[in-house]
Amino acid sequence: MWNLAALRTPAFWMFLISRPLIYLGFVVLFKNPGLRPGPAIGLSMLLVASGHFAFSAAKRLAARRIWAIEGAGSPAPPILFLRCFQDDQFEVEPPKWDVVSRWFDLWSFRRNVDQILIDECAQYGPVIALGRPGERKVPFGAARYYATQQEWQTVVTDAARRAQAIVIAAGDSPGVLWEYELLSREHLLNRTLLLFRPAKEEDQANRRALDAFSQATTQIQVGDVARNDHLIALFDSGDGPRLLMARKLSAACYLVALRAQLNPELKNRLG
Repeated sequence: MWNLAALRTPAFWMFLISRPLIYLGFVVLFKNPGLRPGPAIGLSMLLVASGHFAFSAAKRLAARRIWAIEGAGSPAPPILFLRCFQDDQFEVEPPKWDVVSRWFDLWSFRRNVDQILIDECAQYGPVIALGRPGERKVPFGAARYYATQQEWQTVVTDAARRAQAIVIAAGDSPGVLWEYELLSREHLLNRTLLLFRPAKEEDQANRRALDAFSQATTQIQVGDVARNDHLIALFDSGDGPRLLMARKLSAACYLVALRAQLNPELKNRLG
């Protein structure tokens, strides 16, 4: 919603009021402005619940904005999100014991990579992706286009050619392998950010996906990865491919990777 047209949408105003309602609920609870404890707690719970409801409703309303191919003449080139549909939301969860972070996640824009893309990248251009076939409830995130089985490859090819950046979730499914080959064939690897699954138990799957990417895009060859390091992202620094790795997984690692992809100065520093 990084545009003036958003002011005309109910989703914008519900996003706008959701967090102030929650903050006001805490003010009532802890400052207790002349209210007895019982009414103060009740009013506080009502305000916090209303804030959560407004935020959830705003996300549902915003998700109805479907990517329209006929609107391809947007002044800003899009950011294209590619992934296997099993990785559609690509969760980036805080540790299970981190109760505070999990509570704040209830009204965060960054519960998964799809939402992080919107929060971080929408200021540069529209974030778009193919929708899951047969999907009834559109998730909050990239604007979807629901292509048929016969047209999806053409749609992805045209979108990739126009995109200023391409973010692809690492995998080795037939559809993702075709997308790897597309990026290599169309010479789009310099615009591409490969993101690996953010879970320790996915380390082996991430390494298989990296091997598949290296085989499909013969220009990119990477060395051995240290066993203690977790793969975060692979990007083209201008001087060749660079792997971003971390000893400890966190959402911040993925934020750095996304920001670097759209910020040449930061990408050079990481490279």
